[in-house]
Amino acid sequence: MPADPYARRGVPERLLLPPPPDGEGPQATWRAMTFPERHRLARYGPDDLPRLGPEESAVVIGLARARVRTAWRLFAAAAVLGWLATMTVSGFGLSTFGDDADGWHAAGIAIGVVVWLIATVAAARRTRRAQRLLAATDDTAE
Repeated sequence: MPADPYARRGVPERLLLPPPPDGEGPQATWRAMTFPERHRLARYGPDDLPRLGPEESAVVIGLARARVRTAWRLFAAAAVLGWLATMTVSGFGLSTFGDDADGWHAAGIAIGVVVWLIATVAAARRTRRAQRLLAATDDTAE
């Protein structure tokens, strides 16, 4: 069997894709898809809907509803990622260069803030794209 070019070695699928779509029909379609198909549909926005079939459209709309409903997870993950970057850099500096611990701590905070900002902007973009998609289909997020 050839290697999947979209597979992320060692990273669980649940970290790379949004939560499954709402509704029984879209969930069944989602479960029947391969990772590349799921990844492709998870990246669609409102401009892509006209060229999709009815089953794929239902999945994309269900994914958008799930993304909006669980947006808080992305923002919480951004904060945790920033904190981990801060602790990693600060801990490395403290354990390796004890005399310069204050500088490493400051660098860790700066890097953590940058990582947090980047992850927060990415989370906001994903959530806004899902909200635009729902608005374009006159669907409401629960």
